[in-house]
Amino acid sequence: GASSVVYMFWRERGKAREALKQLQYGMPCYYKLTNGHGMGSPKAMEADLLLLEGDDDASEQICLETLRAAEGQKQDSIAFCAELALARIAVLRGDVDGFNKQLKNIRRRSFEGYEQSGTVTADMCRAFLSSLLDIEDGLPGWMHDMKSIQESIYLSAVPFAHISYARALMRSDTEEFNKLLNEFMALTEQLHMQLPKVYYLIYHAIVLERSGDRDGALEALGQALDTAVPDRVFMPFAEHGAELGKLLKIISKTYKDTRAIDEILKLSGRMLIGINKIKESVKSVGITLTRRERQVSLLIKQGLTTTRIAELLCISDGTVRVIKKNIYRKLEIHSKVELMQKRL
Repeated sequence: GASSVVYMFWRERGKAREALKQLQYGMPCYYKLTNGHGMGSPKAMEADLLLLEGDDDASEQICLETLRAAEGQKQDSIAFCAELALARIAVLRGDVDGFNKQLKNIRRRSFEGYEQSGTVTADMCRAFLSSLLDIEDGLPGWMHDMKSIQESIYLSAVPFAHISYARALMRSDTEEFNKLLNEFMALTEQLHMQLPKVYYLIYHAIVLERSGDRDGALEALGQALDTAVPDRVFMPFAEHGAELGKLLKIISKTYKDTRAIDEILKLSGRMLIGINKIKESVKSVGITLTRRERQVSLLIKQGLTTTRIAELLCISDGTVRVIKKNIYRKLEIHSKVELMQKRL
């Protein structure tokens, strides 16, 4: 459910492209062993890396190749990676129609795809996009606390969820963010994942700058740059250009790779314009069914009564009715007959 292949396999600073080569070399053997499982993942990682350095045209082309490969083997998880990247490309370009198209595709795949984890993966895609656009209440219910996140997804996907969760805290609850920062970082170090580390350090720099600790903010930003620049991972900084602009200009005077800072600042300008265009027309990136809502939906489709569903799930009849109401609202339907026609 991580929605990013780079996130999963970029484990060492300065070795993202080496990891991609290893993936390209090894995956054909894996496909044979697993009947095509993971098909398209090297392409998805390549597209991610191109996007992270700001080459949206090349990334878009590879995303389309990823989708063809993944959909040919019914690999929804890899298709989600491509669709999330395409949505981010649309934001960078200020392409409202393109952004809405990808949201629609993510929503459709979450309900009609082949993989059971599709609803959770789609939640993570939308949560990331919501945080990018500063949309309030963009996190699904299971992503509002550490315990719920850990209970909802595999451990290896948790730091990716933390990227969106930490940003929400950074915006709304600085005290809680500071309290949890060490936990975010510790898990990232445990799993050897570089991308979440970059985001957490960026958030830390923004929080320190707001508190008046500019020296601390510049130190955190420098650490983020040291992690990301050797692999040309520029997009996380560009996504926060409005908050990092002053700090980036200050650090550019002393940073060892001034050309990289210039590229980040240029990309930040594009991203800021794109974000503002998307935000003018998009109020919400939507949500999917929770696990409980999905359970109830499937039981309704099996013809079970409200009382029987309550018995099976060990909840009250009233709770089932509330959940049913939420399902209808989210799916924009009004009857059991319409629900029966939905593929979940």
